[in-house]
This record gives sequence, structure tokens and C-alpha cells, in this order.
Amino acid sequence: MGGEEFLVVFPETELEEAQAVLKRLMSKLKEAQLPDPAERLTLTVSIGLVQFKPGESVGDILNRADDLLYAAKHAGRDQISHD
Repeated sequence: MGGEEFLVVFPETELEEAQAVLKRLMSKLKEAQLPDPAERLTLTVSIGLVQFKPGESVGDILNRADDLLYAAKHAGRDQISHD
């Protein structure tokens, strides 16, 4: 979406299924070894996970996901916040 944020869409996927996939992604990123001459770098992931609600606009969905993303960041990073 911009900066350090990106969007993943899981069409025809239940919230629980998407959460399981995202937990695996978080685990793989946590294991990643990034070379840095000064120190070992680690990745953290904060996720706002939403499911489409009938009648919702794309803007509504993105706003809910963004709010949950920031809730995950404030909860200590490496979190998935969902509604």
C-alpha cells in the first residue's frame, strides 16, 4: 500500500484460514537471517486482518484493516489484530 505496508487479498477464504496462512508467514519472516555488517537484523510483522462485509466499500475495508494494523503495532508488533 505504501512505505512499509502492503496488502494481501485472500479471495473466497474464511478469516480463520487467512489467519493461519499469515501466522506461517510471520514465522518464516521471524526465522529469516538478514545480513548486516554491524548487527543481526530481524523482521517483525504487524497485521490488520479483516473480512469483507456485504455492502462495504473498498475504502471501508482498507480503513478497518488500517485501524487493526495500528492496533497490532501498539500491542507489541508481531501481532495479528482482526475483527
